[in-house]
Amino acid sequence: MTRFIFKVVLNTFTIFLVAYLVPGVNFQGDFLTLLLAGLILGLINTFLKPTLKALFSPLILLSLGLFAIVINIGLVWLLTKIIKDLTINDFWAYLECGLLLSIMNVLTSGLIKRQKG
Repeated sequence: MTRFIFKVVLNTFTIFLVAYLVPGVNFQGDFLTLLLAGLILGLINTFLKPTLKALFSPLILLSLGLFAIVINIGLVWLLTKIIKDLTINDFWAYLECGLLLSIMNVLTSGLIKRQKG
């Protein structure tokens, strides 16, 4: 449970950072909406992402991992459909957002594994 809360906080921070840094990504909501977006992204990453990665593992292997970015872009698109205060204008903004979220997820996983062991 503590790991999930840590992931939600990091997802919240990452969404804020992406909205601040990436042109074409806008967040118009308040802090509670941002926290809700982090929670929903945490749930998406916990339940939906592993299923999609397992389902599309042949494509991920054939593309040397690049198809995982496509999955992340799809998950970010899903998040924008759930959280109306988060808007992303074009493909390049989706790509940058997906890449930054992927990097933060890798860093988060590394921090959690280091604390665990």
